[in-house]
Amino acid sequence: MSNPYLSRGPVRDPDMLFGRTHELREIAAFVAASQSVSIVGPRKIGKTSLIYQLMRPATWPGLGLGEDNLFIYLDCETLGEGAHADIFEQFAAEIAAALVERGLPPEPALAAAQTKPTRLALEGAIRKLNQRGLRIVLILDEFERLSTNA
Repeated sequence: MSNPYLSRGPVRDPDMLFGRTHELREIAAFVAASQSVSIVGPRKIGKTSLIYQLMRPATWPGLGLGEDNLFIYLDCETLGEGAHADIFEQFAAEIAAALVERGLPPEPALAAAQTKPTRLALEGAIRKLNQRGLRIVLILDEFERLSTNA
């Protein structure tokens, strides 16, 4: 079988992603246990495609993930050279956008974290969301780019 992930962008159509059930279940087990997990491998093997599938609400019941998870996708390619404040502001903005996308009420602490973007402000906003019963799941695509930021 040929590799469907070569020479194209990430697979967004769930019907085109196949053969990854074991990997999805393994990643979901880490997410459910509030553990970090890395998807590592060579380019064009479908890592981002796997992430998109994990973030699809329709897949959550089969993976043992509940509606309390709020998945936040960040492409770290653009954050590799940003200042700390810029990065914290982007994280807060993406979390706020995910709330809107899910039809959930906004969190004022996120607006404050965007106005005054610090690690403490972002952590405070995440604590407020946790108190609302939401589990924040940060999906950091191209993380190696962010990890090189001094």
